Amino acid sequence: YMDEYNNEQILDEWIEFIKNTDRKDDVFDIENEIDEAKKTFIYGCGMIGTAYYLALKEIMNIDGFVVTENKQCLSEYMGIPVYEVNNVPYSKDEVQFIIGTIESTQDEIIRSINCNGFKNIIEPYIVPNNESLNFLRNYFNK
Repeated sequence: YMDEYNNEQILDEWIEFIKNTDRKDDVFDIENEIDEAKKTFIYGCGMIGTAYYLALKEIMNIDGFVVTENKQCLSEYMGIPVYEVNNVPYSKDEVQFIIGTIESTQDEIIRSINCNGFKNIIEPYIVPNNESLNFLRNYFNK
């Protein structure tokens, strides 16, 4: 099975599926869920978090990325700040998180967000744009 598929082929099939599927009823309308008065952070600055940032940055303000542990000691990523979840410099009520990680880690991340006193969590399905699709293609071609 693995000889027949590679990451690039799987990604291309996923992209083709998204382009050819009418998901109007299933697509999460993130613009209606975001509270513009709150600071918006993407939780995760890996592949999915980056793709979400690239898909969203033109339609809304993203104030930064949040991670559980900043192992790479990043102060910025893609030109915006990176904070550990326990060091977000805003009050609990003025922050909202877009979960930008793989599904298998989301429960743990949501617990971490809640344990740090934050409650505004958004788990979107975001339709990729050309910039985020190109990022994903390049990511898998490393």
